[in-house]
Amino acid sequence: MKDDNPLSIAIQLTSGAMESIGRPFPVVGTLRKRLEDAGFVDVKEVFYKQPFGPWPKDPMYGHDLALLGIVLIGIG
Repeated sequence: MKDDNPLSIAIQLTSGAMESIGRPFPVVGTLRKRLEDAGFVDVKEVFYKQPFGPWPKDPMYGHDLALLGIVLIGIG
């Protein structure tokens, strides 16, 4: 994503706000350790593709993107 992308800007602002209150933004690659440090055991990470940007070529991800759009409109 480009730096001027609205989603990128929202993530940067949210990250800065969370850092200012001492609650770092949950970044991929740090969540497992944070959960284990909190006492969770048998932590498993599962990664899913998240479609961003233009409509994806794979119809399965097109469906996911449509659902994401509906959710974002609902909370916006």
